[in-house]
This record gives sequence, C-alpha cells and structure tokens, in this order.
Amino acid sequence: ECTTFVRSLGARQKHRHALIIAVGKYSAGIKDLPNAVRDGESLKESLEALGWVVTLRIDATREEARKALKAFIDECEEHEDAVLFAFFGHGIERRTTMQQYLVMSNTVISDEAENEADFCKLLNRTCVNLQEQLIKLGMNR
Repeated sequence: ECTTFVRSLGARQKHRHALIIAVGKYSAGIKDLPNAVRDGESLKESLEALGWVVTLRIDATREEARKALKAFIDECEEHEDAVLFAFFGHGIERRTTMQQYLVMSNTVISDEAENEADFCKLLNRTCVNLQEQLIKLGMNR
C-alpha cells in the first residue's frame, strides 16, 4: 500500500520537498522501535527516486525536530508545490482533546503529572504537538 501511495507522489510538479523524522531509540522508560529508522530510510529512497528533495532526521530530540520542522515550513512557504511530512516513531493522543503528540528520542514520560492539566503541560514540554505544526504548515501553503 505504501508503495502505491509513493508512486502517486510522482506526479510532475515543479518543487517537491519532504521531511521525514524517524525515531528508533528512546530515552529510559520508552520502548525502542528498531524498524522506525529503516522505514524512514526506505521512504526517503522511494521519494528521491521520484525526484523529491528529502530531509531525513534520525533519532531527533524535541529541539532538533522543532528546528527541522520550522526550517521545512519556512522553505515550503516560498516555493513548494507539494510537501510531505512523515513521522516514524511513538505518538500520544489525548482523548479529551484529540491532540496528537510526537514522542522524540529525549522524551521522558514521568509520573510527575498528578492530573490532566499537569499531563498536558508535560506533553507540551517534552513532545512535539503535531496539530500545531500542521497548522503552521497549512498557513504557509
């Protein structure tokens, strides 16, 4: 299914840029995902074969991911006809708000959160809020 999707991305467009973040190694308490990096590298190769310019970040920290996303969003604002953001790694979804968070290599989920509000602050401090990034990307398109 992924291969079929990637082939559809080969449509002729002037500028095509992708950002892939693949996190396979995590800090203490979060299970590693050994296939995440391999999957990210595979997508990168497939997209490049179709003429995409691809940036791949492996085992990014929260700060590195936010910096890569900002650069990607800024670049897309200027001239990209087609963009793709892909994340391979753990994620957390808050059921009460449907907010989705990307868990980065240096994320630590501790027991310090005593209630929902504290847990929300913890996620915002240690993860990447996916909706915030997608809104920024959509505003620049």
